[in-house]
Amino acid sequence: QIGLTACVQYRNREGNLAVHEDHVERVGVAADGSGGTEVCLGSWLGTRRYERRQGRLSRERIAALDALGIVWTASTKSDVGRGLGSPTPGSPHPPSYLEMATPGW
Repeated sequence: QIGLTACVQYRNREGNLAVHEDHVERVGVAADGSGGTEVCLGSWLGTRRYERRQGRLSRERIAALDALGIVWTASTKSDVGRGLGSPTPGSPHPPSYLEMATPGW
């Protein structure tokens, strides 16, 4: 679940999920900037891409990530750094993306 939460936070801030493979996202940070958990979001997304290619990612998880605008084709540092495959500006992001999350993420 924390990986999906990190995706939502990143996408809301940056407007896309073209995440560099080395990116670390802090989630659950208090208003004063303290606390939170670091999520290696670039690696987490890379693992989800790999699982999808291997046929091991559930349809529900694929749908949840699709709703957030995951860049499925960006699998290398150079691709992500160039924004390859980034979502079209203005693409819809349904408000129910968090409801589509499945336990255990």
